[in-house]
Amino acid sequence: MRRGDVGQYDCMVFPSLGSVLIAPWRSDDEEMSEHSIIEIGSADLRVQLLDPNRPHPCHGIRYCRGGYIWMVTTAEGAPLVSGPEHPAMPSAFNGQGLPEVYRHESKDDGHFLTRDASGHGFILGVGEVDGPTGVDGARVLKDCTWEVEPQGDRCRMTTHHDVVGWQVELSREVEVKGNSLISRGKVELKGERPMELEWYAHPFFSLCENQTGVAFDHGVGLESPDGFLVEDARIAADPTQPQHAEGYFSWMQWSKGTPLDARVDHPTLGKVQMTMDQGIDRMPIWANCNTLSIEPYLYRRLDPGSTFETTIVYAFG
Repeated sequence: MRRGDVGQYDCMVFPSLGSVLIAPWRSDDEEMSEHSIIEIGSADLRVQLLDPNRPHPCHGIRYCRGGYIWMVTTAEGAPLVSGPEHPAMPSAFNGQGLPEVYRHESKDDGHFLTRDASGHGFILGVGEVDGPTGVDGARVLKDCTWEVEPQGDRCRMTTHHDVVGWQVELSREVEVKGNSLISRGKVELKGERPMELEWYAHPFFSLCENQTGVAFDHGVGLESPDGFLVEDARIAADPTQPQHAEGYFSWMQWSKGTPLDARVDHPTLGKVQMTMDQGIDRMPIWANCNTLSIEPYLYRRLDPGSTFETTIVYAFG
């Protein structure tokens, strides 16, 4: 499996931080501007978040717009994460970085989660929608508005949905501590209507020159091993298989309720450690010629007055 060419990046000045950052987009992408990005960081890492209230070509219906981690770099600006089309500007569906998803349709059978039988409803972190089924079927009627609070090494974003009987508050917070990045989410169901929820993270890790793998703290297997090599507690992209943009996908043979502790190979840092204390319900792996991703899934039914929280820690190096 090969890495995509790094290409040339534009230097962008963030006056509030007094810093120059190497930004992962091309100068001819006129749709993108510095105002689309919120930057937080530490002495070790710089993190770019998409501004959820400003237009951006990757504000689609798949990824939660608040707390969308678009890029992580070293303090000097070297990219540390990737994407299916990286370093090119990706489609809204593909995205890049470390995004998270609150599904509006079930992954298992496609039934609506936050939409009524007519298709009218909302997508958490995106807005009010209607339209047909399918990942590209929903039409955004009204974008949700976010309150954004950046504070140097962290940023908190909050929004509210009140659609077809559901009243939901969503908060996202991203924090940088040294070489670690912490992503938190909280869903609070305020109304009287219960809600099904399916959440997953979709981190896009950079590829190594030869073989990129993920080591777990327990044995794992794959339902469809094509495109991967499996050895006890490690799964790696198989460099002998034909590589293409569509990539390879498989559900892992994951023991439901097992917390996540994964060590992902990294081309410059050696490793990225991804951890979640919550018990994961399901876990797939996906990789193409530019990136590798593991996707922890959580399934919940929320009753009125209940909350759902997630915390992911990424340790770089």
